[in-house]
Amino acid sequence: MAQSAFEGFYGQIGIGYNDILPKADNVSATIMNGPYAGTYSRTSTLDSTSQFTGGISLGYMAAISNNFYLGLGVDYSIITGGDNEVVTVGATGNLNSTYKSAYKVLNHLNIFLSPAYAIDKDKLIYGKVGYSQSESDFKFAGAESPIHTATGYVLGLGYKQFIKGGWYGFAEGNYFFYDSKKYSFSGVGPLGSFTATQDVRLNGFNLLVGVGYKF
Repeated sequence: MAQSAFEGFYGQIGIGYNDILPKADNVSATIMNGPYAGTYSRTSTLDSTSQFTGGISLGYMAAISNNFYLGLGVDYSIITGGDNEVVTVGATGNLNSTYKSAYKVLNHLNIFLSPAYAIDKDKLIYGKVGYSQSESDFKFAGAESPIHTATGYVLGLGYKQFIKGGWYGFAEGNYFFYDSKKYSFSGVGPLGSFTATQDVRLNGFNLLVGVGYKF
């Protein structure tokens, strides 16, 4: 009975909370004209930000022995919200000024394996481990960088319980960690024309609840 409840294809939709934990390194800015012309190394502090998120998942769960299962699935999450102006960048050296940066994370895509254990015929706990990618863009003093796609890994843990027929409810948490990407900017700031670069790593986690259907 446990196998008949969980084995097969499924689809689900969830909503919840997403928290982004950014980190910036190797920040530099070059002012190309005026009295402050030159290249400056800079310090950067990036705050985390929380946003509403929603996503869909498709997958297949196969029985491997007794109450143990192994699944293969795909998640696609859309993160809503505008630019998050939470980055304050201050210059080192003799340039006494600050710039604000803004970032926006656009979505997540995960491809994962899901080991699972059936507690009884209606209840399942499961893990997730796999590949993840995320798109994001940054602004530096009003200058926008092209959208970058970072790749990395996802780890997750969840619980699902059947409600009626093939319908079930679920709750899960996922942690994402990505490689670092270099963002490049050019524009005109209060001190003149400038170019800038910064290496940014965007890690984070989400908490989701939702409903699904096992076909």
